[in-house]
Amino acid sequence: MTYKGFKKHNPEHLEKVREIEIKLYKDSNYLIKFLLEAKSEEGTRQFLPIPGHLDKIGGGLNIIFLMRKG
Repeated sequence: MTYKGFKKHNPEHLEKVREIEIKLYKDSNYLIKFLLEAKSEEGTRQFLPIPGHLDKIGGGLNIIFLMRKG
């Protein structure tokens, strides 16, 4: 969507990217809370880095969105 939005100058695709970015932050926050509550359960430790990765992806999408507004 990002590629199509910039390459074909289609703002609709970029708006979808913005929606995904916002959802990633919300999902990341939810996942952090869930993992912190379940941290003592076996098998949850391996998932602890995931919220940070979602935040990085969302941050990258946010930068792209801000570049569009230029």
